[in-house]
Amino acid sequence: MDKNDNIGFSEGMARIALDGFSKWGFIDRTGVVVVPAQFENAWEFSGGLAAVRSNGKWGYVDKKGNLRIPAQFDDAESFAEGLACVRVGRKFGFIDSSGSYVVQPQDGNAGSFSEGMAPVQLDKNLCFIDHAGQVVIRTTFGTIAAFREGLAVVSENNLFGFIDPTGRVVLPTKFVYEWPTGKAMPQGFSEGLAPFQVERKFGYINRKGELVIPAQYYYAFAFREGLARVYEHRGFTGYIDHTGKVVIKTSYRNVGDFSEGLASFEQDRKWGFLDKTGAVVLDAAYDSVWPFQEGFALVSDGKHGMTYVDARGSILWKER
Repeated sequence: MDKNDNIGFSEGMARIALDGFSKWGFIDRTGVVVVPAQFENAWEFSGGLAAVRSNGKWGYVDKKGNLRIPAQFDDAESFAEGLACVRVGRKFGFIDSSGSYVVQPQDGNAGSFSEGMAPVQLDKNLCFIDHAGQVVIRTTFGTIAAFREGLAVVSENNLFGFIDPTGRVVLPTKFVYEWPTGKAMPQGFSEGLAPFQVERKFGYINRKGELVIPAQYYYAFAFREGLARVYEHRGFTGYIDHTGKVVIKTSYRNVGDFSEGLASFEQDRKWGFLDKTGAVVLDAAYDSVWPFQEGFALVSDGKHGMTYVDARGSILWKER
């Protein structure tokens, strides 16, 4: 649908789209349309505001649909830690909830704030800035990513490592991470573990850099809610726990991460949801699904467009 995978409820509101995803609005948790579908695009609510696009420009609305920050930006992200990254031409900056610049527009690129810092590119240098826009970590790495669980992924010569919030290298750039389909950026640590490769197979390291789950998988994903999905020979193997034990093993070829105790699965080109015992909760009847958020999931059956359902499959809202 768009560049943002976080499609679902956030802060009690969820995006809806009509007319072939050309008009966007919002519903509340009762299924009532509280912000009519009138925008060209929209992101999720964060900090009480949502980025929306109107006449080619981005601004921000509140939960009543009032335009709190006028549509004036060429691009805009959701608020994170009280600040939102916006772009005007080739310049990026960060605004607060009043629309005032906290970090003045400047040439370069930036990611959203996480754990007090945001990764940015200034000229040809990759750095981390604080909420005041001050550079707190200067690096010479080829790529950097946002901090997660106190560490940030960095790379050098296509090998990956980690730095701490002081900029100190705590795990040297020696780890390999490459999908069979090509280069990729590591997902970083999640629940204390991170997937990396040894001789083209994925395993998991701990924060000391020790391989604690053997490298044996064709694909391996980050842990979510205590479980990680892993694949062998292009087919789904199952979900493993933190010890590497397979706790759910199925014959499904594709599955999703767990969210709110449920994960998506694909069967005969249709999607449904299973629980942490591997039992099917919602039959594979949908063409597309997104994770459960705040009790509801966005699904599509190809007939009704966007539809929000609860864990029993009851419809909260559907495109008419």
